[in-house]
Amino acid sequence: MWLKVKDKFEVCSRLREHRFQAFVISIMQRLFRAWKARLSILYSKYSTNKERLSHQPEDVELEDWKYLIQYFGSPEFKRNPITGELDTPDKVWEIQHTRKDDRGKLAWLDSQSQQIHGQLQEVVVQQQSEEIEHPMTRDEILSSVVSERTGYVHGKGYGKKPRKRVTFSRKT
Repeated sequence: MWLKVKDKFEVCSRLREHRFQAFVISIMQRLFRAWKARLSILYSKYSTNKERLSHQPEDVELEDWKYLIQYFGSPEFKRNPITGELDTPDKVWEIQHTRKDDRGKLAWLDSQSQQIHGQLQEVVVQQQSEEIEHPMTRDEILSSVVSERTGYVHGKGYGKKPRKRVTFSRKT
């Protein structure tokens, strides 16, 4: 791709060409990640593979879309690539609400996120240490610590919808 862009545009000096290449590659990476995220969101909108197949994106070939449906539904996609395990809610919260500082150490985005992380850790440890007949799911652990608003689960973005209050009150 870089070579096609390079052939199409002129760059004056060698130094500028190096910067231009870095810029073009970073843009391509960002667009590719956004495209993959869009496909994942489209996959998540539908509950069955039949529905997913009937809503194939225009920019994806049928065979590729079938492969992506299988891939997005696989346990490997949902697991941590290093350990092979599903991340606990406290680990997911940490990944989403920290960044690396100048020295390469993790820094919390705000103190409230760090406080919520501590509460999540307590619930996760409690769930793992006790033998519970019906342990809480990852989403239930998150909902028990952070607030839910109508149509929105705090900390999960706009794609995640909370459970209906009627079903929630029946289970408790």
